[in-house]
Amino acid sequence: MNDPTPAGSRTRRRRAAALLLATGAVLTASGTWAAWQSTGSLTQNVDSANVTVNVAEGGSGAATWSTGITNLLPGDYFYRWMDITNTGSVPQTFAATLTGSATLPSALTAWVSNCTVAFTAGSTTCSGSSTDLLGSSATPAAFGALSTLGSVNAGAAKHLLVKVVFSASANQVTYQNQSSTLTLSVTGTATGGNDRTNG
Repeated sequence: MNDPTPAGSRTRRRRAAALLLATGAVLTASGTWAAWQSTGSLTQNVDSANVTVNVAEGGSGAATWSTGITNLLPGDYFYRWMDITNTGSVPQTFAATLTGSATLPSALTAWVSNCTVAFTAGSTTCSGSSTDLLGSSATPAAFGALSTLGSVNAGAAKHLLVKVVFSASANQVTYQNQSSTLTLSVTGTATGGNDRTNG
């Protein structure tokens, strides 16, 4: 039987079919590739530590550091109360130093004690447990660095009692009518290198 379709038409059909098959293969390949692709993300906020310290009057109305002491005579003494608060966001280890200006401090000694609870107004008695940080009640020491105040958690405080004594043997020629500014400086240090995986 003779095919009535001219030879040129058969050739064009075969070519058209071949083009359709090739296009189908490309579409199939594209669909498979897309099925194996996926995207996603996770957002995590990270904040560095806030390290601050506050030093304030302690003892609810007890005398403050800004109050001057006048007319000291040999053998006289006075007390001061101080709260050191960790106002940062992480624990800190505190260190402190008691210093004084001019000549008078060479005739002054001090006893600094830490109490686990706040002192009541004007009281020199620790109702919790106490630790001597400089000298002792019976034997005050020369001004200088306090023994370590230890670690203080964020928001917690150390309660200090400071007793300053004017030497009973102070020389009148050297110390009469002298004045000094006393400073208890505090430094808080937060230590890194900790695993903060869970905050």
